[in-house]
Amino acid sequence: MTMKNLINKPTIITSSLASQLEIFSELLNIKHVQNNKLVGYTHSLDIDTTEYVKEQLELVTFMYSGLEVEISNAEDLDLSKYLKYPQRLPVFILYANNSRKAVKQGKVNNREFTDWVVSVIG
Repeated sequence: MTMKNLINKPTIITSSLASQLEIFSELLNIKHVQNNKLVGYTHSLDIDTTEYVKEQLELVTFMYSGLEVEISNAEDLDLSKYLKYPQRLPVFILYANNSRKAVKQGKVNNREFTDWVVSVIG
């Protein structure tokens, strides 16, 4: 059932939980993604940046169901393999099927961050 059908026919016939979830996802503009993981890297001692990374990842989880998110310590990974400026944190790396798909470095406002996520995930 699409949004157009809901508007034209407001009574919803319950057929299955899956179809109901699909309807609500469409109404709320929530997209489901699989095999994607967004990791935010920061220094463990930098509390402000860690909070920023947490907020951005929480924001993205509302937009995409099924997207796995994680906060990681930048010291745990050799970021120089992936980045031109590995000392510039925070860093967000989107992995698709366990391969690096996209990278976003530095702090940006919520709108810029969500625009980036939408541009790389769809």
